[in-house]
Formats: sequence, C-alpha cells, structure tokens
Amino acid sequence: MKRTAPQSAPSGAEGFVLVGVIMFVLALTILGLSLFGLSSYETQFLNRSFDNAQAENTALGEAERAKYRLSVSPFLLQTAASNLPLGVTTLARQVQGGDTVATGAVDWDSGEPVLITVDATVKGITRRLEGRFNPTQRVNFYKRLVTSYGKVQVNDDVQGISRNQTVTLGGRVWQNHADTTWIEHVAAYGHGIRIGGVEQPGVPQFVTEHLASPFFPAVPMRSVVGSNVTFTFSSLGGDVAYFKVDPTWPEANDPEHLGNYYSFRSLSGISGVAGITLKVNGHCVWVVPKGIRFETHVTVQPVGLGDASLVIISPKNGLDVNGGDYKHVGVWFFGGLTSASVPVILASEGGVYLEQFYNPNSDTGVNALSIFAGRVFLTGPVPGHGMQLYHPSTMDDVVDWYALHDALPNTSPTGDHDLALVPGTWQMRTP
Repeated sequence: MKRTAPQSAPSGAEGFVLVGVIMFVLALTILGLSLFGLSSYETQFLNRSFDNAQAENTALGEAERAKYRLSVSPFLLQTAASNLPLGVTTLARQVQGGDTVATGAVDWDSGEPVLITVDATVKGITRRLEGRFNPTQRVNFYKRLVTSYGKVQVNDDVQGISRNQTVTLGGRVWQNHADTTWIEHVAAYGHGIRIGGVEQPGVPQFVTEHLASPFFPAVPMRSVVGSNVTFTFSSLGGDVAYFKVDPTWPEANDPEHLGNYYSFRSLSGISGVAGITLKVNGHCVWVVPKGIRFETHVTVQPVGLGDASLVIISPKNGLDVNGGDYKHVGVWFFGGLTSASVPVILASEGGVYLEQFYNPNSDTGVNALSIFAGRVFLTGPVPGHGMQLYHPSTMDDVVDWYALHDALPNTSPTGDHDLALVPGTWQMRTP
C-alpha cells in the first residue's frame, strides 16, 4: 500500500489560535478587574451607608440629649449647645417677646415651641435634624403639703376631749374628695383647696420592685439607750440609699398581735419605749412592705454636716381589723412627728395618719413635709398646744432630687418638664 505524508496546517493557523487564547485571557483579565473594581465600589458604598446611618443616629441621640438638658433645672436654652462631642453642633431657639433667642430660660407658659437643630458630621457626612417641641409641665403630686387620692380629715375630738383647731397647715392641699369641711377644724390654713385630678399613688409596685433588688435595701442601724430607740439611716457618696425593716427587730412584724398586721410597729406602754429617734445622713428612703405604725412620739434629726432628708413609703397594711379603716393605713404616727430641719416625705396608696392620740400635751411639727396618700388623717394635741406642718418652697428642690433619681412613686426621672414634638415638624436632611 502506498503511504502518503501527513498534510500540514494551513499557513497562519497557529497564529490564529494564539491570538484567540490571548483574547480570552484578556477578556478574563478585564472581567476580573471589573469585578475587583465593583467590589471595591460596593465596599465604599457600604462604608458610606454606615457613615450616613451613624451620622443620623448621632443626630437623633443628640436631639434627645438636648431635650433632656432643656427639661431639667436650670432650663436654659444655651445648655443644649454645651459639652457636645466632636462633630456635633446643637442649637435651641424659642420666640420670646417677639424675638428669637438662643440663651436664657425656656418659657414654659408662652405656648411658643422650642426649635432644636442638630448637625452631626461623621467622616465628612453631615446630617441635620430639626424639630419643634411644645414646652409642657407635668403635675408633681409631692410639691404641696398634702395630696390625697381620697379625702382629707382633721379630727376635732378624741374620746370626748377637744382637739379642735390645734393643727396648722402651712402649705397647699389637693384632694379628690369634694368634702372640705376639715378646714373648719384647723388653726390656720392660708391657701385654696384643689379638687380632683389626683392619681392613685403607685406605692405597691414601687415597694415590690425596690425590695426585690439584690443591691438594696440595707438595714438601718438600731440602738437602744434607756427607754429611747434610735434608728440611723446613712447614704454615702451623695446617692439615694434605700432601707428595709430587719425581721429580727422587736418592732418587726407587729409582735403585739398574732396577725402580724404591720411590718413595723413600735410599742409604747407595753414595751417601755418612751420615744423613737430617726437619725438621717444624706438622702434616704425607707421602704416598708405592709405598713408602719409608731405608737410613740418620733423625732427626726440630721447626722453630720451634709444634706439630710427622709422618705417613708409603705402600702396599706391590709390586715389590721381593730376597727374602722385601720387596715387601709400605710403610714401611721400615733404619737406625733417632729422634724425641725430634716425634710420628710410620706407616701402610701393607703392612709397616712399623723396624730397625737398619744402625746397630746406637747407641741410637734415638721418644717418641711410632703404627704402623698390615698387618704390623709390628722389629729392634733389638746388646746394650748399645736401640731404645725409646713411645706416651704425649698421642699420642691428636695422633691426634684428624689424624682430625678427615680426614688418616688408617680414621678418621672426626667423631672416635671417635658418637650413634646409638634406633629409634622420632624425632619432629617443634608444641610
């Protein structure tokens, strides 16, 4: 068989394949570079989105911060612009007397809104938030001498012996009940009586939450000298301190009765206790789970040179069936209360009874007092002596301090003032 030689590829075929390979590699290279460039762009876009979101969140946070600073004492417009983080400017303005001002106190009564403007810059991105806010004032139930969810009563007779017109009330009274005949039985009262609108004191929930905390309350120190018993309450570091009843105290769990009517009941004749002294250092809150009753005279005294104030908060005892409304009493001073220099706040959704049923032949009084209760019942001493109860303007500063520390029921930690957004004025934009 005749064999033929293999034919060679046409001239130039090898070059065509090489060019095709080169073109394919070039296309892949271009595609890879495009994908790399696209991924880099997406990274930049994502980072830009993060920076934009951070700028918006910063503006939102600073707007809330500005609202808070304007809503607490001293209520100055310029405080919104002070102590700001880097990249943030804040301005608060209000029309006052026909002019737009950015300094001075907020006018809470004019009805003119406050304009808050916040510029927040993050990595070159600036977002501006603006909104108008109406200044409003919350009602504070503690900024008066007596506030009652129910009625106020002043007892004019104890077992046939007159106690009429021996109680002096130096402060305003607010009650829901329409009966105001109690005013006939006080020695002096120089204010009007506000009727209606009092909230029920939220004492039970407050007490439950605070007694359940693992960090407090502590137990006040108890000491006995002769027939006088002293309890010492001390707050360190300028913060509020909470205290509870020690179940080992002789006064705990109402030892006179098997029913354990009260969490704390100081006895008088039976136990030989002549008087009780509550010594206070700093801002202190005594939280009592089911009623507190003092049978003998109680004196509140400061310890040390710093500020001192005492709050006693207790729900109604719910168990005392000795007669009448006893089981509805939360805080009961049966022998009178005296505090010359320590502000005292008493709160219960039940009754707060301040009486001189015992100790009728002495003068008693509290120079800085606030009572917020479901019911308030007062019994003074016999004629010739007096029970004098006052709520000076300085007492409001004490109330504000406890409210801002969330240490009183029915108050807000942001205080009595608020800025409410005017609908339709909220906007976020690029300046």
